[in-house]
Amino acid sequence: MAKFEETKEASLSYREVEVVIDDERFVRNEAKEYAADDHYINPEGNNFSTQFMARLLENRNSLLQDLMQAMKQNDIAMLKEDITVYTGISGIVMLYRKICNEGENTLKLNEISIQYLNAACENERFYSKLKSRPTFLCGIAGPLALKAVIGSKLPASAEVTNGVSAKSCVKTLLEILPAILNGSSLPNELLYGRAGYLYALLYVKKHANENISTCISDDSIADLTVAIINEGIQYAKQTKRPVPMWWEWHGKEYIGAAHGISGILFMLLCAEKYISKELLTSHIKPTLDYFVNLQYPSGNFPSSITNKAMPTNDKLIHWCHGAPGAIHLLLKASEIWPDENIYLNRSKQCGQVIWNRGLLKKGYGLCHGVSGNTYAFIALWKATNDPQYLYKAGVFAEWCFDYGKRGCHTPDRPLSLFEGVAGVIYLLSDLLQNSSVAEFPAFQGL
Repeated sequence: MAKFEETKEASLSYREVEVVIDDERFVRNEAKEYAADDHYINPEGNNFSTQFMARLLENRNSLLQDLMQAMKQNDIAMLKEDITVYTGISGIVMLYRKICNEGENTLKLNEISIQYLNAACENERFYSKLKSRPTFLCGIAGPLALKAVIGSKLPASAEVTNGVSAKSCVKTLLEILPAILNGSSLPNELLYGRAGYLYALLYVKKHANENISTCISDDSIADLTVAIINEGIQYAKQTKRPVPMWWEWHGKEYIGAAHGISGILFMLLCAEKYISKELLTSHIKPTLDYFVNLQYPSGNFPSSITNKAMPTNDKLIHWCHGAPGAIHLLLKASEIWPDENIYLNRSKQCGQVIWNRGLLKKGYGLCHGVSGNTYAFIALWKATNDPQYLYKAGVFAEWCFDYGKRGCHTPDRPLSLFEGVAGVIYLLSDLLQNSSVAEFPAFQGL
């Protein structure tokens, strides 16, 4: 593990630019490196130990009980104010659906999930933002896609009884496609833009039954990917970038998963089968390779760049900005181009900086907290079968057991999936159920 000087700041040279590393943002990781006899992992190195699984279950159940008690007091306000997956009621639905996979005493959670989604999809305030904010995480597309998938798996009688029409949800979802293809003011990033709408379509295509998934045509997804690519081509030409595609958001060229390049490229790679081999080779891969070269020597990635100067801010180790989001793109690229070792090697460098500086004082959440950083180790473990990464995921997950007791920042939405305690519970549930298929929620290789 990297050692830092006993000062507030350390520096290193990055292409002849001094890069400041601010260690006031993280708690120093005092955990030892992985050893084969470690109590976190079973002797075979292919799962957590029985002892650690018991602790996972105990702490998950404690946090879940607290959340459900708080939801009884806050769900009405949340249904009125925030229906989104990111910080609102639909994120709670995603968590409840995750727990329902465990099969015991989940009927009530199913009923609550449907009630929440029905109310969310009828929220007129958010329907008014249908075209301006069409994404899975931060818009109406999230609850619509979730409701479509849940409804598609209900018997016809239950679908009517519960007021869930999967086909009507998909119909509404697709009605905004023309505006998304042609809207010049719409960004392309994941949280608020085209990449976030692309995820909604891919999610339904993957998880709904065949009668519903086929309502979303291959051409619709292909047209959307072309729109994102064309926007990238246009911006790259305007800015005279030495790369086929590039994108900006609010006047800045963000690199991270939430608002930037790694999130957009990841979604395009998730839609690989809808993209021509020519575009994949001539535009996506060269842009990906340009992105790879932005990695800091530490293994982290900058949060944003400009044409005029190289980035000088090696601070943020978040899913939204930095290595914890970039790692998912690199591992997806490694799947598509397995003969090119650079993507897997660079993802391992991401893993090292997350291990060094990923216990964040920012908090425990998925977007910019320790839970989101834990998923980076799970992704590396799944790609490499190297038990050191499962061990590291255990260390970070254990850190979250003491939720609210480590002096971290209190999130604005303390119950939410991407900022609050629901994200921690989702992570612990994922690890309990099957670590080998655990994936960062709403940012998955579909």
